[in-house]
Order: sequence, then C-alpha cells, then structure tokens
Amino acid sequence: MVDVMEITMTYRCNCNCRFCSVGLMRKKLFLSTDDIKKKIVEANEKNIPNLGFGGGEPTIRKDLIEILEFAKKFEFRVIRIQTNGQMLSYENYVDKILDAGANFFIISIHGHTAKLHDYLTRVKGSFEKCIKAIANLKKRDISIQINIVINKHNYKVLPQITNFFMKKGISKFCFVYPTYEGNAKENFEEIGVKMTEVAPYLRESLDMLDEKGMDKNICLNITQCVLNPEGKNIYSIVKKFDTVVSTPSGTDNIDDANKEHFVKIDACKKCVYNLECMGLWKNYVNLFGTDEIKPVLERLDTPEEAILEE
Repeated sequence: MVDVMEITMTYRCNCNCRFCSVGLMRKKLFLSTDDIKKKIVEANEKNIPNLGFGGGEPTIRKDLIEILEFAKKFEFRVIRIQTNGQMLSYENYVDKILDAGANFFIISIHGHTAKLHDYLTRVKGSFEKCIKAIANLKKRDISIQINIVINKHNYKVLPQITNFFMKKGISKFCFVYPTYEGNAKENFEEIGVKMTEVAPYLRESLDMLDEKGMDKNICLNITQCVLNPEGKNIYSIVKKFDTVVSTPSGTDNIDDANKEHFVKIDACKKCVYNLECMGLWKNYVNLFGTDEIKPVLERLDTPEEAILEE
C-alpha cells in the first residue's frame, strides 16, 4: 500500500549545499502548476492519504500557495513541506502557507551553530533563518521534523546537534547518510566520511533521543551491520517507504527504485540482518569500497524486538 505521494516540485534551490544530491543539469527541470495539480488528483483517486512537497526548495515557487489550496480541497491527512526553512523565517509567509493547507514540515538543518550550518549551505544567515522558522512553527503548534545530512564536517557533533534541537522542542529527527550524487560527489574529498566513523556518534544521538522518550527517529542509507554490530537491533533503519515520488524526471515507487540503487556483497549473505537490510548504496561502494562491512553472525534480539520503521 502506498502511504505517501511525494511531489518534487523543482530541483532549484535558494541554498547550494555542499552535499546536495541534485546535479546542475537537473536544476533546469521543474513541474508545471498543472502537472502538479494532476498529480494531486491522481493521489486522491488512488486513496493515498498523505501528500508531500519537496525539491529542490518548494517555497521558492510563486505558485506554492495556489497548489496547497488546491490540495487542501481533497482533505489529505497530512500535507507536508520539506524545506530549508529560509522562507519560513517570515511570519506572514508562515501564516499564508498554513492557511493554504500545509500541516507538517520537514526542515533540513545540518549544524547547531551558524558557522557550521552556513558553511555547509554556502548561504550566510541560513542558520538564523532556520532557527526563526522553527520558532515560528512551534509558536503555532505545528509538527516539525528535522533532517540532518551527515558529513565529514558535522558527524562528530551529531550529539550536540541533537541536544541543541531537543532543547528547541524538536522531537522528530531523521539522520540522512548522503548518497554521493550531485554536489556530494563533486565535493567528496571534503565532505565524505565512512559509515563506521559516523556510527558511534550516531548511536550516541539515538540513545539520547531514546532516553528522553522522543518521537519517531530514523536513519537513512546506513547498513544494519554498521549501526547494530552486536546483533541487537536497537537502532531503526528505514527499509520500506511506501512512497511514490513524482519528479520532473518521472514517477517511481521509491521502494522499487531503491532496488536499483542498493547492492549487497557476498558477506551480506552470512549476516543475520540480510533480509532486513537494504545493503549499500552503489555510489558508496564505488567511493569507499566494502572493507568495513562485517556480517553480524549471531542475533541477540528476537524478530519481535527487531521492529524496523516502515
């Protein structure tokens, strides 16, 4: 069953993140207003309950309010915006976008200081605008998730980033290991970091969230053997998305598309998490190899305890 239709409205953006997976050629592509409305109608006809708008950066589109108002008529359970938060720093814009129908926001933020975040986005002042965006949404009691893209510049301070935003009232976190496409591939020498180097800091962050009883917190694009090497499935890794993504390049079921992007090696066959793990992103193998992949040979949890986020 498809739970979400995610519409990539444009690949254009008002930031230029060093790790962005969007290449220059794709930034020329976008969906027209009519194309997007047709996708919204399609989602409704297929009884898909949740609708998402992403990019690129959806809030730079002048027709976003019109599109949200159109979507609101169909009474989707959730109308979600994935954003870098820059436009949401303006209170009048926040009111317009909420009145139009948006009711959930995913904000991409990659550091706990202006120095770190602004360096990664390559836009001075972007951190302060993100902080203002969060305050504006929290003031209006709107649900927020933050996405943190893990890279060489921020992985050692993931616990500090997590703690900083918990204190800002954020309870939903998504830790995203990069796919090394677009800017991320071009800037690999600067931002690339192995999963095994990231794992201790990521586990510390997830432990912190668990101790505080925070909401759903997830990880993307990292293997089970790296995150759960002791055979205890303590940390959740998204395996199944139940999401259709409609982009200027076409429409795909993300679960089907991921089968083409992820690979497994012979060692994976020996791992107790083989059936529950998506494997390695192909670009990761090309850049880092597979030496750090060590199969987990004994399972210390039970299948009932090993509940993956789906």
